[in-house]
Amino acid sequence: MSWMRFLVICFLTLSTTYVEAFTPKVEKDYRVSEWARVPHPLQMKFSSNTKSLYVASHANGGTLFRVHKGKTEPLLTGLNLPSSIELHQGDLYIAQKNEISVVKNIDQYLTTKKKPTLQTLKSELPQEFQNSLKRILIHQGSLYLSLGAPCNVCTTQDPMGAIQRMKLNGSDVKIVARGIRVVGVMNVEPKTNNIWFSDFNREKLGPNLPAAEINILKENAHYGFPYLHGKEVKDNFYFNQKPQDLKIELPHHELPAHSQPTAMNFGSKKDCLYIVLNGFKHEGIWSEPKVIESCLEKKGRKDRDILSGFLEINTLKGRPFDMITIGPKEFLVSDEFLGVIWKVEQK
Repeated sequence: MSWMRFLVICFLTLSTTYVEAFTPKVEKDYRVSEWARVPHPLQMKFSSNTKSLYVASHANGGTLFRVHKGKTEPLLTGLNLPSSIELHQGDLYIAQKNEISVVKNIDQYLTTKKKPTLQTLKSELPQEFQNSLKRILIHQGSLYLSLGAPCNVCTTQDPMGAIQRMKLNGSDVKIVARGIRVVGVMNVEPKTNNIWFSDFNREKLGPNLPAAEINILKENAHYGFPYLHGKEVKDNFYFNQKPQDLKIELPHHELPAHSQPTAMNFGSKKDCLYIVLNGFKHEGIWSEPKVIESCLEKKGRKDRDILSGFLEINTLKGRPFDMITIGPKEFLVSDEFLGVIWKVEQK
């Protein structure tokens, strides 16, 4: 037995006590159950062809796992903190801390039993700063990549604090949006085909400021960082340095400060957005990790918790990271703290 498989088995065995002792709270029109166990699961992608789930993980520094028919196994090890993955026409793209890579026709490795071949698309990405984890999205034949700002709050130089667009082979790179601190997730809203993305916003302005953001990507827009945070929090140092002719694109939706939205999903309910708040420890105090349902009503957006209970007396009991759809009324939620994939179903 390889050391990697031994460590995975040990993790799954040790996590049993925590999983059996905790199940998230769920709204009455939903139900939740354990679906799989994966060490430190982050972003997920589901292959409808093979019913396989691919999971990026920071276990052992960086691992790609596959869950198939209830069995979890490592496909790629030795990765560099993979924070985002994307499945497109059978190819799995991986955003590591230092590069963007791809595994061609990843489903084939379910039957061949061979180790997947990893190809580098774009290397030497900046990584020597606190917000160095990347997010990727493929939309209309292009790959979008976010690079965080190299600081809590500062002016940035391209390509940091921005979203880039490139061809799927990593060429023809163009910056399409600036003024962004840290992108937690990018996703496509099916109704309009627009790209939506989250921004964490700066720290050290107290427990309630500034709001985290949900934005709609617009070509060549500037989203305010470091001058303006959320819709109205002017930075006490940088706002006076804002170029006079700079037009700032305001957030579509604001979320609680330090909530760290790391996933959003457009479910079956009309005008509803599902958002995972990963939570964050700000000046010793955790914001609550949870999954919320945000629905547009006549009086504006109404948010409610559909999966909660992950925080008790400033102590984590779980920490959701990603949420993906696997059926008309079925979601999977990765819990990086417990090493669990939760299944959430609408009744």
